[in-house]
Amino acid sequence: MSRTLEIRTILKGIIEECGCKAYYERANKNTVYPYAVFEFETTDISDNVKREIEVTIDIWDKSDDSLTVETLADEIIHSVNYKFLFPNGESLRIYGVRKRSLPDEDVALKRRQIECSVIYFEKE
Repeated sequence: MSRTLEIRTILKGIIEECGCKAYYERANKNTVYPYAVFEFETTDISDNVKREIEVTIDIWDKSDDSLTVETLADEIIHSVNYKFLFPNGESLRIYGVRKRSLPDEDVALKRRQIECSVIYFEKE
């Protein structure tokens, strides 16, 4: 499995352990709320051993209040912040978590956005 697919799988698993369905780039048309959509931008740093990934996670809920979306965002932040993982002997570190509220034109839709950085070291 490629590095990118492996990291996508890890992030999807972390998000889904927090209680909402997770999708990469786009949710399915008839997705049930709440759900999360994540994407990332990758930068190779100096050599192919170290890679930095900027991750954006959008959490959506359709509700009269923001309790569910806020709780899910906080649970995801708690699960990823300063996380160290070692898939296949390689090191994956997640840090620098930021959260913001993004109002939608549809007042029934509640959205929170989480941004964080992932540093991925491959074994040489």
